[in-house]
Amino acid sequence: MRQMKKRSAVLTMRETSGEPLIESLATLKSGSRTYEHMWPIYNGTAAKVYTSVTYFSAFNIVFHIKSRIIKMLKKEFMDNEKEKRQFEHGTELHARLKHRNIVRIREQGVIIEPDGYGGLPYHVMEYLNGETLDKIIRKHQELDNEDTTLVGLEICRAMAYAHKRGIVHRDIKPENVMIVPGKRSAIIKLLDFGIAKMVGEKDAWDKVEGTPIYMSFEQASASTIMESMDIYCLGVTMFEMLTGRVPYMADADETANEYLMRVWSTELPIPRVSDFNNKVDRKLDDIVWKCMQRYPDQRYWNMDHLECALRG
Repeated sequence: MRQMKKRSAVLTMRETSGEPLIESLATLKSGSRTYEHMWPIYNGTAAKVYTSVTYFSAFNIVFHIKSRIIKMLKKEFMDNEKEKRQFEHGTELHARLKHRNIVRIREQGVIIEPDGYGGLPYHVMEYLNGETLDKIIRKHQELDNEDTTLVGLEICRAMAYAHKRGIVHRDIKPENVMIVPGKRSAIIKLLDFGIAKMVGEKDAWDKVEGTPIYMSFEQASASTIMESMDIYCLGVTMFEMLTGRVPYMADADETANEYLMRVWSTELPIPRVSDFNNKVDRKLDDIVWKCMQRYPDQRYWNMDHLECALRG
């Protein structure tokens, strides 16, 4: 019996159009693995995400072996040391986390060109065959109390684990939550630790990082990194699950800075889920409202405290 061989030993990281990701793309600095048949699936501000499928062939039959998700810094940021450091820092922190509710990083490294110039950091994650929470919200508009509580509990457990290791996500939102069908029930996976930082680190005063409509007062103020930022993000995420909208809507012509100034410098009243959804459980309404308080000491002490409240 002939041994199965790889279909190709050449790295073929190409867009669906057939154009290479970067000119003269050659090798992966971190090892000899080959990732083939790559298609872009998400285009972020500084990074792009691809899915890669590996095949083997034997007896004229092609076998699909495994799929992976690959995230890499965009080429235009190759010479931007600040963006490269943040990407690599987020990857390093993410790679430390081994939890059922956090997507796993399998490999990390740098893609280099034949002349040794440049270097695009990348990492490879497990492939998740599911749907992101933002798509589910768009499909159903409002989710029920039970589903919202389940997602909230699973994210609490993931982030309690991360916080105990000093890691703050800072970008919890429906787009970064994947719902994966399981044998008995759905598995909730938290994605994208791209702007994660350690508790106590200082945020850059000249660049507020995060997604404005999920951003707490202290995160918008570029203060010292703290766990309370994630509690606020999770509160807004649960609010959106229950109402199909975010607490403070952005105007069409409003910039991110203008939005943050309007929301956080004018003491806007904190909306309740029950203002938009009369089917919400009163206790869950109170929990979400407490998560979204302006000041950290008015929210839950930590993710364990929030989990206890959700479990009732």
